[in-house]
Amino acid sequence: PYLPPERLADAPPGPSGDLYGLGATLYSLLAGRPPFGGPSAEAVAGRVRSEDPHPLAAVRPDLPAGLVAFTVT
Repeated sequence: PYLPPERLADAPPGPSGDLYGLGATLYSLLAGRPPFGGPSAEAVAGRVRSEDPHPLAAVRPDLPAGLVAFTVT
């Protein structure tokens, strides 16, 4: 769930992939679950490529608004 979409498409690694991995890790730490889940690795990969994660504020409404705003920008 932390692999960036471009790596799923066999694109070369780059800084944007590192930023994606950092964001996915932060989401997981704050939400208590990874941004995407599924019954198989293929299902998770499909969701990473085609969906946005559930908004962090919806998953954890108890988080401070400033922290949620920071993670979205």
